[in-house]
Amino acid sequence: MSAQFTDFLALGPTRATTWSGSSLARYWHAISMQSYLAAQYWLEGVGAGRGKHTSSAVSFSLDRDFTGQGFRNAILNSNHSHSDYAIALNMPLQRAVPTGGLQLSQGHRQEVLRTYLDHLVSEIRLLGSLISKSRHLQYLYWPAEMTRLLQPAEMTEVLYYLNRNFSLRRDQSARFVFELPELPQDDGILALARGLGFTNIFLSNFNELTQYPQKDLKNFVSLLRSYGYTAISTSLDYRPLKKRNEVEKMARRAADLKLSTIYLTPHPAYAATAPAVPARSKELDLASALERLEPVLFKKGYERLGNHFVAHASAQPAIPGHVFGIGLGAVSIIDNMFGVNVDQLDQYYSLIDQQQLAFGSGGYLQPVKS
Repeated sequence: MSAQFTDFLALGPTRATTWSGSSLARYWHAISMQSYLAAQYWLEGVGAGRGKHTSSAVSFSLDRDFTGQGFRNAILNSNHSHSDYAIALNMPLQRAVPTGGLQLSQGHRQEVLRTYLDHLVSEIRLLGSLISKSRHLQYLYWPAEMTRLLQPAEMTEVLYYLNRNFSLRRDQSARFVFELPELPQDDGILALARGLGFTNIFLSNFNELTQYPQKDLKNFVSLLRSYGYTAISTSLDYRPLKKRNEVEKMARRAADLKLSTIYLTPHPAYAATAPAVPARSKELDLASALERLEPVLFKKGYERLGNHFVAHASAQPAIPGHVFGIGLGAVSIIDNMFGVNVDQLDQYYSLIDQQQLAFGSGGYLQPVKS
């Protein structure tokens, strides 16, 4: 890959192969950590997380002897369970191909996207060849970056190859989540996603949605439900809400939309390990946010599960023990093992071109002693 393209990636100086359970916070900005937390948010949001407070209940212990072959064997061995599984896609190219088109010409932008998509499809084929067709893909996470960057034909292409290489579950237990980074200008994307089989909508950032009148938000959520989406969820960043009435107002607005799940960001894995906030900072902390949110959301019929609030009426699907990440820096979890894809594009492309999994590092999930 030419330097022209790598210059735009800005993936950061850290490498996923160096972090471990004890030093996780130092590598927060690694693509792999972002991928894991994105998938973790979603899994928790549909009631499929690995426990009520996953990121504080387990630690990631890096095993430098864990190899790509070992990861491949773990995938093959997981077929013995005959269980359903989840796939979390990853496309961290927002900085590489900005939507404004100021840094790359349209032709070069499309070339970057096309090259990435070709390799993503190849990875889908590789993973699909290892997972038994008697098992079903029950949970799918489509990230905001793919919604933002891909055209309808490209979205359809990705879903075509997922359908071709995996056995997708088609009953009411399926949870195929489509993340919207903002309110769309028209409902074309909503119709497309529903037609492609997505069942749930995840609204990336409720804080930004509050710029719209509540009536408009209600109409939009009603539109989503009219398309047949069974669950609509969102995230709420509590940090900039400095006053109690701001927190309570935000909670009431979200609850008034009767969303299935409202989860707090940043995730406890970040909130608990991030660098200390200066004393002069007025950012709200997680404990204070919960103290203010709980009375409002409990009154509105929500219950708290870890870092998210779930409507009492929301169905809680079974917990998947196997989450397979696809894409640059994606994270897979197979029972008590985890594997992290490489987080450099040249490495990712090279491994996929050699018909190898894009494995970069891995290890084991270990319970944290209380």
